[in-house]
Amino acid sequence: MHMLSALVPHGAGRRDEVTLASSSSSVARWLSDGDLVLLHPGVVALPERVREWDVRARAATL
Repeated sequence: MHMLSALVPHGAGRRDEVTLASSSSSVARWLSDGDLVLLHPGVVALPERVREWDVRARAATL
């Protein structure tokens, strides 16, 4: 079991990097369960941090 906050320490990250650190099935499960949200194509974020401006700014640059 991965701690999502450790995989996405800045609140948002590239989906492919999170997949490499875990697995594609884990990322798909986290997205379907709402543990991760898809902000932009290829960019995932922690749902509790998506309203933070710095997380959105980081996501926009990935």
